[in-house]
Amino acid sequence: MRNLILLCFLLFQVFSSFPVRAQTWSSLGIGFDTICYALTTDANGNVYAGGLFEKALTSFGNVKEVNHVARWNGSEWLPLGKGVDGPVYALAMDKNNRYLYVGGSFSNAYNSNGTFISTPNIARWDKLTGNWSAVGSGLDDDCLALFIDDNNTVYAGGAFDKAGGKTAHRIAKWEGGAWSALGSGLTGTCSEIKKDKNGLLYVAGYINSAGGIAVKGLTRWNGSIWEKFTPDFYGATQSAFALVFDAEDRLYVGGYFHGAGNVESFNIILWDGSAWQSVGGGLKNGLVLSLALDSLGNIFLGGGFTQSASGFDMPYIAYWNGNWNDLSPGPDDNVRAIAIGPAGRVYAAGDFTIAGNVEARYIAQWTPAWVGTDKIPEKKAAINIYPQPAGDYLYMDVQEAFPPSDELTLTIMAGDGRILKTRQLSGSSAYQLFIADLPRGLYLLQVQSAKKQITRAFIRQ
Repeated sequence: MRNLILLCFLLFQVFSSFPVRAQTWSSLGIGFDTICYALTTDANGNVYAGGLFEKALTSFGNVKEVNHVARWNGSEWLPLGKGVDGPVYALAMDKNNRYLYVGGSFSNAYNSNGTFISTPNIARWDKLTGNWSAVGSGLDDDCLALFIDDNNTVYAGGAFDKAGGKTAHRIAKWEGGAWSALGSGLTGTCSEIKKDKNGLLYVAGYINSAGGIAVKGLTRWNGSIWEKFTPDFYGATQSAFALVFDAEDRLYVGGYFHGAGNVESFNIILWDGSAWQSVGGGLKNGLVLSLALDSLGNIFLGGGFTQSASGFDMPYIAYWNGNWNDLSPGPDDNVRAIAIGPAGRVYAAGDFTIAGNVEARYIAQWTPAWVGTDKIPEKKAAINIYPQPAGDYLYMDVQEAFPPSDELTLTIMAGDGRILKTRQLSGSSAYQLFIADLPRGLYLLQVQSAKKQITRAFIRQ
């Protein structure tokens, strides 16, 4: 009995040290009449959605014709003029918070007065005037990706071969009122575009070649030529669909793969600028379709996955902060798009009709605990351990918790508090711990300096 009480006390100390997040799902009105593919937000807190849908439902009986693109102002869905005449797959707001660019598979955009503009597969909505305008003469096939950089250059990607009548295979940029190609372009389809702090452009999709160079799902444009990532993805379709940079300018890549090079990380992997790194082993049973970074550094992921690589349930949406976290009970089907609002709310869209046991048809919001407070709390320093559960080795990173100069003591304890291993640590922030000699079960890992002590639980499988 004494051992059981001690175990409960230790576990309470471990888990009570983690920040508690409210897992509150709510609907935006009732949602849409069918699938939502794309999301973005503006600086005023408006949420923009695009997809296959034609109707938005603010409440029962309050149905509005929005035609594939709509705005949520916090209380109701509003049309953008009279929308566009085909599905919307991509949305991007310019840096001046005025123009919304809309990409998809459509021919025309309709203003409120009934006039229409010929806008093949890409259009621009002016928030100030409330009117649509063309983006040159548009694209000759579907637009699947949009990205706007700090100079308000618009990059479009998709299945097209011409932009503004000029040859531009699968990717093009719009600046100064004209379209231009990026070298000889891509083969396959482009579904995501992002730029790093050095101005390098990263492109993902079902990509087979870039500038004539064979690639697998991911490539980079340095301003004059296309560059190949090595080593390549392996397993599944070896394709990437989602990209996001963290605060350190490291690139998270989501898609449908088993890993890259000799690094196994299912459907989500990290490029640190020179090499691939596993993201907790990744997510299984489905691909990753969307990635977003919040103000605390959490990476949110949406897709068709259902589990972490270690077997924990993570259906359709999760976030990574050095460990995997689910948002259960969450959506009941695929999440195709994620956007983070200015106040920190997380917006998800896709194929689902329920989120958190709430009716939320194809779009929902998840509200973290700090929303509505005067200050977003700082992320607590922690030691990161992975994978969970662990096999013969447990990996540990203490960089966020302890200065490099600290001399540390590592202690591994059994669940009843018995000390099993002790080791001095110094001169590094990342460690590989041999635990193959431990029987399967629950253990406590403690790292202590002269000033503080942090304890984590782990499972040896």
